[in-house]
This record gives sequence, structure tokens and C-alpha cells, in this order.
Amino acid sequence: MLHFLVNLEKWESLPKPYKAIVAQACDAANIWMLAKYDTVNAIALRRLMASGAILKPFPQPVLQSCYQAAQELYAEIAAKHHSFKKALDSVNAVRNEQLPWWQVADYAFDTLMLTLRNRG
Repeated sequence: MLHFLVNLEKWESLPKPYKAIVAQACDAANIWMLAKYDTVNAIALRRLMASGAILKPFPQPVLQSCYQAAQELYAEIAAKHHSFKKALDSVNAVRNEQLPWWQVADYAFDTLMLTLRNRG
């Protein structure tokens, strides 16, 4: 996967220990980014709510329309750019593979936590 992040020819020329260092650095950056994303967004959301913001989810028809518009745009771009199509196909394959897990693990747990929080 790292060849998407770095020049493949340069990557192949690196000694194994250097490849391991780059891989570990990528892993660490990814973990840090996800942790910061979750932490900072939760704090920002609490700040907005304290200022009077009212949170409401987008209605399903709006989300479905956005999804459909995005899919149409992605198809248009993919038809013109092979590298985009290749990346899009990869993302879609991973997502389709992950959806069953998200449904039985993350979605179920998140639903439970939201239900328990709302009970007071």
C-alpha cells in the first residue's frame, strides 16, 4: 500500500530497515490523526452546543441525494482518469468488505451507547 504514498521506484530502492521505518511512521501518523480527529471534533461540538447550536441529523432523503450525486460525479471522473478509477474501485471494495463488520460491531455498539445516554 505504501507505493500509493511514495514514488514506487524510490521505495523499491530503499533497504528493508528504511522501509520498516517509513511503514512505522505512516502507522504512527495515521493513529495520531484519528485520535486527534475524534478528540478535537468532540470538543468543538460541545463548544458549539454550549453556544446554543442545535444538532439535527440530515434527513435520509437529503443524505441519499448527496450520495447519489457523489456517485455520479465519481463515475464521471473515473471515466476520464484511470488512476482515480483504480483508487475508487479499491475504496469501494474495502468499504463493501467492511460493511458487515461495521453493522454488527460499531453500529450495534454505537446504537446501544446512544440509547443508554438518552435514558439519562
